[in-house]
Amino acid sequence: MLTKQGIGRQATRPAPKQYEPRTGPAALRLLDQVVDLGLGGVIFVAPLAMGGRHPIGQFVLVAFVAVLAIAWFCRQCLVGDGRWRWSGAEWLVLAGAGLILLQLAPLPTSMRDALSPHLDDLLPVWSSQVEPAAQLGTWSQLSLTPAATAGGLVMFVTYATLFLIVVQRIQGLDDIEWLLRWTALAATGMAIIGIAQRFAGNGQFLWFYEHPFRDTTTAVKGTFINENHFAHFLALGVAPLLWWLRGVGDAATSSARPFSQVAVGLALAVVAVAGLLTF
Repeated sequence: MLTKQGIGRQATRPAPKQYEPRTGPAALRLLDQVVDLGLGGVIFVAPLAMGGRHPIGQFVLVAFVAVLAIAWFCRQCLVGDGRWRWSGAEWLVLAGAGLILLQLAPLPTSMRDALSPHLDDLLPVWSSQVEPAAQLGTWSQLSLTPAATAGGLVMFVTYATLFLIVVQRIQGLDDIEWLLRWTALAATGMAIIGIAQRFAGNGQFLWFYEHPFRDTTTAVKGTFINENHFAHFLALGVAPLLWWLRGVGDAATSSARPFSQVAVGLALAVVAVAGLLTF
């Protein structure tokens, strides 16, 4: 159980609760490793494919989330007292999915007109008010781009599943710190890639992918087409890096402490410089 005292006083907090399955049977340990590898793929691998916005990146993201979700539910089936930890966001997920499905569902004309009264003006050749010879059909969906909306439904379910599984995966303060460190490392790696591409690159993303409209010579943008999205990704790692730097400084004195402080401080500086070079 997390308490204010446990968070505010790192030196006197009780020992963090270990992730239970790590000491379980071999099958449980294997499934937990698959879950962690899936999370690692989401954090480190998926952003390499054009920030996860390229179709290949979306496929990689969906694949990693599907694998970790299957592994988690298999793990819960093997655990005798496996339970679902309700976060309260489940209702938002259902509402969001229902809203997207409503846009894809074929609706009666009266309901469609009530929900979207200007649809006939936007799609005149699909309106029943034109001559039959010029009419392409009757548009019964609220979405004007059903294929794109269906793709958005897939990504929404993917993000929602990832969030809900992470809620189940986090068992204690040590798991939160582990996830923060991974986020910090991902941001640092992306910053290094962005700076290297800008000053030692050939204009291609990751030195081999040539985008038809963008290159890496105008600004530091990492594997993102838009440098603003790259800066947003780096911003996710700033707070974990600051926390990590403070944690290293507050740790007990050891021979590795100065090196750790320098390494984390250097990573924070690289992320900050890369973010400034997106201008």
